[in-house]
Amino acid sequence: MYRQFIADAKVVNPLARVIGLTATPFRMKSGPICDPGNILNHVCFEVGVRELIVQGFLSPLRTKAGLQKVSTDDLHVRAGEFVASEVEDLMDKDALVEGACAEIVEHTKDRSAASARRSAKTGRTRERGTATSTGRSCAAWCGARRAGAR
Repeated sequence: MYRQFIADAKVVNPLARVIGLTATPFRMKSGPICDPGNILNHVCFEVGVRELIVQGFLSPLRTKAGLQKVSTDDLHVRAGEFVASEVEDLMDKDALVEGACAEIVEHTKDRSAASARRSAKTGRTRERGTATSTGRSCAAWCGARRAGAR
């Protein structure tokens, strides 16, 4: 759909330019998204996460390995990534989710806010309930929802 829009814009104005912003300029299936033959064909600015943290634009990363260990030995890899449905099936267990939520609450008890992300579309209600049962407020949203419903 966006390709048709860009093609139509170039009919109206052959000098039209496309500007793209991304945090992930490489795709496992197709390689770099910025290439002389692509819509995005020139990198005009690059900045690293570390530099943005040092300059105060991003908060320092604070990652913790979970206490509960899960073996990923039986997961398959497709296009350089674990197969998402297999990961979801492996990780979507009550004990794992509740343990992870408890760890997040513990690690963030001194913060006024925290953000957590999961790749699966299911389970958000359970995680929200687990986090709120600790007395903390919690919201969940899904990128697949309409923009006004998020």
